[in-house]
This record gives sequence, C-alpha cells and structure tokens, in this order.
Amino acid sequence: MDNMLVEEVDYDFDELTNQWFHTWKHTYENDENGNRTMDISFDWDDDLDQWEFINKREYGYNSNLKLELSSYYTWNFEVGQWYYASKVEYTYDGDENLVLRLSSYWDNNASQWLSDYKNEFTYDASGKLLKNLEYKLNSQSGEWEFNHKQDYEYNANDKLTSVSYFHWDESANDWAGSYKEEYIYDTEGNIAEFYDHDWDENSGQWEYDYKSSFVYDNSYAYDDLVLPFELDEESQEEGFLFSHMIMEGVSSEYNGSSWDIDETTNFYYSSIELGVGENRLIASTVYPNPANDYVSFRLDEGPQKMQVEIFDMFGKIALSQEILNGGQVSVQQLNPALYIYRLMDGNRVFSTGKLSVR
Repeated sequence: MDNMLVEEVDYDFDELTNQWFHTWKHTYENDENGNRTMDISFDWDDDLDQWEFINKREYGYNSNLKLELSSYYTWNFEVGQWYYASKVEYTYDGDENLVLRLSSYWDNNASQWLSDYKNEFTYDASGKLLKNLEYKLNSQSGEWEFNHKQDYEYNANDKLTSVSYFHWDESANDWAGSYKEEYIYDTEGNIAEFYDHDWDENSGQWEYDYKSSFVYDNSYAYDDLVLPFELDEESQEEGFLFSHMIMEGVSSEYNGSSWDIDETTNFYYSSIELGVGENRLIASTVYPNPANDYVSFRLDEGPQKMQVEIFDMFGKIALSQEILNGGQVSVQQLNPALYIYRLMDGNRVFSTGKLSVR
C-alpha cells in the first residue's frame, strides 16, 4: 500500500564536529490493509559504522482486521539471530470487543512460552467498557492471582464520568486504591472539570489531588474555529478536547482543605468569514479501545489519507502521525491513561473521540 511510513531515523547534532550523526532508526512493514506487520529497531554502531539490530515486533490480525497477536524479539549479537522474548494474544467477543489479553514470555531453559499476565474486560449491553481486571500468574502454584483493575463509570448520556485504578493488597487480601480520574460535563457535553484523585490509605477514601476547570463559548462549535495545523508544545491547549470554543482553562492543586490555582490560560479569537461549506463530523471506528500496542483508525467516509492527533487530558499533544484510512499507529510510548484522538486533513476535523491506553 502506498504512502505508508516505512522508515524513521533519529539524528543528534555534534557541536564539536558541527555535524549530524545517527542515533537510532525504525523500519516498518505493512500489509495491504494498511496494518503494521513488523517494526524493527536499530542502533548505530560507531565502531562498525553501520546499523545494528536491537529488537523487533511482529503483528498478526484476524479476519476482521483486529490485532490478535503481537510478538516481541531481541537480537542476539553473539549468534547473529533473533530470539523470542514475549508475546501478547488478543481475544474478542461476537461484537468485536476485546475480552481477553494474554501476555507470555519465552523460557529459554524450557524452550516454551510461559504465561505471566492476563487482562479480562467486561462491557455493558451497549459495548461500554466497565472493568479491566488484570491477573498475574503465580509460578509456584500455577494459579492466576489478582494484580490490578480499572473500573469505569458513565452518566445517563453514556459519557465517561470516572476511571478508578486499584492494585491488589496481598496483606489485606483486598483491592486498594491507586488513583482516580473524574470528569464533569456541562449541558453541552463539554468537559467542565477534570479531577485527579489519590487514595488515602488511612481513611480508605479517594482524596483530591489536582483539577482542571474550563469555560466555553457554546455559541461556537469546534468546527467553527480555524486553528493552525501544527502548534508548538506551549500551544497544545485543552480546547482540542471539546466540541465548543474554549475560553479559559484553570489548573489547581489541592492543599488538603482548598484549591490553590497553579496555572490559568485564556484563549482569544479573531473574527474571520470563510467561504467553506458544512464541516460535519464523520463516524469512525477505533480498535482496539482500550489499546496496548497499536490502534487502528477507520472513517466510514472521508479522505484516503488523514492525520491522527492524540492529546492527553491536559491538552498536551502526545502523538501525531499521518496514516491511510484504516491504518495503525503505535501507542507503546504512551502512558496508561485516557486520551482524546482527532482525525483530520489540513484544517478540517473529521472525527474526535476518547482512547484508553492500558
């Protein structure tokens, strides 16, 4: 397939020699559907003046083009060949929801795959994720034991209102809180407040840690705005998370009894009339969601090629990549959290939504 990324090379600048020098590179292979099938990493060997293999990933898909196998290999320099390292297998239900993620590693002594972690996912009747339950395998007993879990809650409009993260406390033989994200919406469906909570072991309750509050002009939809295609890090604002014109964002830290304002951002817009037609959003399919390694984006209609932009919940851009419709991007470098994705072509936004990365 044309226009797919096949190589990425990184350089550093040597101020002493006033020259650029290689540091690392990735090469990629894709199938006829635009899905990534292989990703190989290299380091530059200065002594040999050539690229050296480091690791590679191979990917397999089912008949519905969903990722079902991700295999990881490391390069053995002594024998000059690839060695198994780990793999992840994915299982889906009849509605194409991910229900099982099984992680295994290669035991060189036994020359076989050994399972170590698995995730089980639970959904409601409409396909909304309710629980992500992670187990680890006890190598001595051979039994699966609780490790982590995430609970998801939604409002009457099917909007996510909270994600709670827990870890298994073996001494108490019970779940203990880690942290929690909470979302409050205005009447137009914009996120008005975002709260970050920590777990207080003494009280056994969630305690405030951080929050962001937002103000909008709901007379303007996001599609009414003309924004630069690419912005520098300081300009990646929270407005890209919502469907209306963001006017103000306030970040605050909780001191135990009240909120201390940490940062305030104001947004200003000029008036301009453009002779453009209706810019409606287009339905999109994002899978798997939640994602671990790679995620595919497909528009029901629209351009053959599009830009994928992924933002964290504070509006900072976490990933930007150009793909073909139905193609993939790697999310392996992203921290586990809830993100917002945007599919666009130039200044036109075709689709937006939420993406969970585990």
